[in-house]
Amino acid sequence: MRYKTPIIFLALLTILFIIPCTAQGKDVSGPITVDTTWTVADSPIRVVGTVTVNSGGTLTIASGVTVQFTYGNTIIVNGTLNASSGVTFNYISGFSTSILSVESGGHMYLTDCTFTGWGYNVTYTANSEGTISGCSTLDVLSVYSASVIVSNSSITTLYLRNSAMVTGCTIGSLTVSGGDPTITNNRLTGTSPIAITDPDLILTKISGNTYTASDPYISIYGTLDGSRTLNPLDGISKYQLSNDLTVASTATLTIASGVTVQFTYGNTIIVNGTLNASSGVTFNYISGFSTSILSVESGGHMYLTDCTFTGWGYNVTYKTGSSGTVNHCTISNL
Repeated sequence: MRYKTPIIFLALLTILFIIPCTAQGKDVSGPITVDTTWTVADSPIRVVGTVTVNSGGTLTIASGVTVQFTYGNTIIVNGTLNASSGVTFNYISGFSTSILSVESGGHMYLTDCTFTGWGYNVTYTANSEGTISGCSTLDVLSVYSASVIVSNSSITTLYLRNSAMVTGCTIGSLTVSGGDPTITNNRLTGTSPIAITDPDLILTKISGNTYTASDPYISIYGTLDGSRTLNPLDGISKYQLSNDLTVASTATLTIASGVTVQFTYGNTIIVNGTLNASSGVTFNYISGFSTSILSVESGGHMYLTDCTFTGWGYNVTYKTGSSGTVNHCTISNL
């Protein structure tokens, strides 16, 4: 009996060490209506619902703070968000969701922040503004505003739909769907480092970038409504269709000398207007299953002179009511 008290004491002491203490940090959700600072004392900040920075309000995230997100929980910025060196944004769910969304009229300035996790999206919507500088590693960044500058950051996937500026970054892949963005002095690492989803875009400010893939190509698809010449872009002379490219009835597509157009199975240039290609143009089909790579529809026109076709299993088709010429080209299936 005299040994029971020490034994009970030891048992209770053991339980105290085994049972974890209540996790520190702070859960946040709802509107921010006044200027607010999240401090290290509250870290980690757990976003457990939608946090909205109201217009006129400012949320400042202090250095050293970690902000955690789970699926479906977002900080929506109608006012201003500031975060600088030592701030970490951590997405701990693997399903795609937007964790930071800057709305029209909102502002977000991120400097030397760290992003961890995958499947998240950081978005600047139209008419928002801000800067991202020295941040790593953003999984998906979507910029739909011209008033955004992204510099010296690492980004896995970047979507641009306006004339933003991107410089000094390391980027896995870049998709341009609008505007004429300035993209200079970046390092692009993907085999298809640039995708163009609107063939009417005339991109004049993509220059001085480094492409690390051994044989990079530009992905292009969509509908051409005007007239354009497909020239080499920033030293890359190879384009690949990742879906159909349609030349509308009022449009003219001219493929410049030295350009290679590459096709995979099921992807076609559909010509309702006019297609011109001459000496030095190569059409390369890289899949072995039979498919039409050039299809001239009724009322369409295609003029090919001294072009080279490579690969096998492809078909070039002039349909009833179309017109054109094929001169000094080698085509296995016409």
